[in-house]
Amino acid sequence: MLQNIETLHCLIGEQQISNFIPILHINPEQVVLWYTDRTNKRVESLEKVLKEKI
Repeated sequence: MLQNIETLHCLIGEQQISNFIPILHINPEQVVLWYTDRTNKRVESLEKVLKEKI
């Protein structure tokens, strides 16, 4: 199935859970977060949680 995924690209929107669960499940070596000025705060929050979990 999902094996050896090195880089995961995530489009950041209002709902962080749609990015959080796949990141934890896939556990890629690198995550690229694509966001706008509007979703910048969501990225900061997501990064903080991921750093605590990984």
